[in-house]
Order: sequence, then C-alpha cells, then structure tokens
Amino acid sequence: MKGLDLQKNPRGHIVVDEFLRVESRLGVYDAGDCAGVEVDGHHLPALAQATEQEGATAARNLVAEIRGVDLAPFRYHYLG
Repeated sequence: MKGLDLQKNPRGHIVVDEFLRVESRLGVYDAGDCAGVEVDGHHLPALAQATEQEGATAARNLVAEIRGVDLAPFRYHYLG
C-alpha cells in the first residue's frame, strides 16, 4: 500500500469519502483494513464485521454510480 499513489491519512490508510470512494481517484472505492473510514470522528476497527459492511456499501454504491442514481453514505452498525 505504501507504493500506491493515493492520498493517505496520518495512519497510512487510504482517504475515502462518506460513500467509500477514494478521494483522489474517480470511480475507485476502498473497503477493509486499508481504508481510512471514520465514524463519529473515530477510525473503524480492523474487524471482519466492519469490512463486510464497508464492502457491501462500496458494492451498492458502485452499482448506483453506474446506474446514475444517488449513492448511500456508509453507516457502521456494531453487531456486538
């Protein structure tokens, strides 16, 4: 990930917007451990439940982008 020419946050994670789009690349989404996802000012933990939710949101938003409809912001739901 160090060699990628993408904007990264101070922790070294790729900067994404609320829709999980990579801020410096159009049409590119990021999810999982390398994504700099924040919820209420806190970085999400590197847990499977967060990654699965991010991946689902990124996939839905990619399809929405292709279809030309509104994207949905990522919302994390703690599952316990």
